[in-house]
Amino acid sequence: MEFGTGAVKITPAHDGNDYEVGVRHNLPFINILNDDGTLNSNAGEKFKVGYMRFYHTDRLRRCRRV
Repeated sequence: MEFGTGAVKITPAHDGNDYEVGVRHNLPFINILNDDGTLNSNAGEKFKVGYMRFYHTDRLRRCRRV
């Protein structure tokens, strides 16, 4: 039987269970959205700051179909 690395992805600002783990381990809570639903600079260099999140969602879906 093979085993994986044991690594687990935790996204504290996304999910209730992950939130609890984040609080328990003092993980950073990174918000990538502005109050109006546009992306801020925390989203990363591959995403356009100021664009609505829907723009990127649709774009990623199109890329996955190819």
